[in-house]
Amino acid sequence: MVTAILTFGLILQQVSFPTLARSWRESPEEGRRSLDAIVRVLSMGLVPIAIGATVLARPLVHLLFPADYAPAAILLALGIWRAPLLTLAFLYRTALIALNREAVGARLLVAGAIASGPLVAVLYALFGLAGAAGATGLIALVLTAAGYACLAREGRNPAWHHHLARPLAASAVMVAVCLAFKEIHVLLAVVGGAVAYTASLAALGGLRRQDVAAVLCKG
Repeated sequence: MVTAILTFGLILQQVSFPTLARSWRESPEEGRRSLDAIVRVLSMGLVPIAIGATVLARPLVHLLFPADYAPAAILLALGIWRAPLLTLAFLYRTALIALNREAVGARLLVAGAIASGPLVAVLYALFGLAGAAGATGLIALVLTAAGYACLAREGRNPAWHHHLARPLAASAVMVAVCLAFKEIHVLLAVVGGAVAYTASLAALGGLRRQDVAAVLCKG
């Protein structure tokens, strides 16, 4: 489940590169606007997925897999956060490449690869598979923060804190609906949570058409 979402992140990285490259050539402000639009759209899509999968991890694993897989619920709850974090890390690396800072992006990936082995081994020894899942999420968080810091040094960092307020507020409503419905059936909780999130997001301002246009290279 996590890998499927990460594959979407890799595809988005390739699709967004021409947009970012063109916008950086036009002006720093134009490039920042394009990156902002992509980060905003990703936040609105990936934040509720991560929160929803965390809240519904146990009933989702129970629905999709045999009873032997029940202990894997904690792995889903922890591992799902790799999806938004690594997707953002991939996007920031793509933005650095568009800025002709390929070496910086490569160094980040190499450092993450080197650090991941020992960290996963240590946390696995201490906490088992849950520790290993937590280690991969921690590496993803560090890569995302490092990519953001590199863009900030170039004066091209997105205003990420502006993009989290609406998705988090709408996700709070979604969580309440999911918790209310999950005792009836997990699929009802998923559908109800998605409807509640979409309605709340629309009430808070929603997804703007110009954001989609920017992501699709039409703005």
